[in-house]
Amino acid sequence: MGRDLINNYAQRVKREGVNPEDWIVEAKSHYSHEWESEGIIEGELMPEEVGGALAQMRQGTSSMEGKIASKLAKLKEFKQQLGTARSNFSEAERKQFQSRGVMRGLERFELETEAELATYNQLRQEFFEGEE
Repeated sequence: MGRDLINNYAQRVKREGVNPEDWIVEAKSHYSHEWESEGIIEGELMPEEVGGALAQMRQGTSSMEGKIASKLAKLKEFKQQLGTARSNFSEAERKQFQSRGVMRGLERFELETEAELATYNQLRQEFFEGEE
């Protein structure tokens, strides 16, 4: 969490120029769930590791939602910039750029999917080996 806070501070305050006081308010609201009770299952019935894992999952989801919102905002800005750049390229150049973009997208998808499946299968195997 500390690393996330430092990275977020560097991005928002140093690079984007957000007021430090505003960033503090935003960070407190973003990370407040860390100190809330999970309230899912009574503590006596659930091992501490499981409760911690649930809290980490919730934090990961919240963090991912923040990253998604940030990426969408950047994508909208990029779309506006792209509209200006489009008029500066010939049709042949645009098709070439699009083809390269499609190829990179396919390669990225393949790499990401392979890594995801390998990690999932490894964790699943480790989890089920522990039950035997």
